[in-house]
Amino acid sequence: ALREAAKILGQLTPERREVFIMTERLDMTAAEIGAALGVSPNTISSRLGAARRDVNEIVARHHRRPT
Repeated sequence: ALREAAKILGQLTPERREVFIMTERLDMTAAEIGAALGVSPNTISSRLGAARRDVNEIVARHHRRPT
């Protein structure tokens, strides 16, 4: 499972991956991440939404593959 998670995260853009990890693993808020990265919380929220969509799409594609 860990290897699959790393594979999925590796398919995200660096900006989206960074925000996704900071939110999901470090439990940081958009304001905290924005302050740490020097960007607005709105930008963080946008990147996080895009990252979550990407992850969902990657997982769905994986499940559609014939085995």
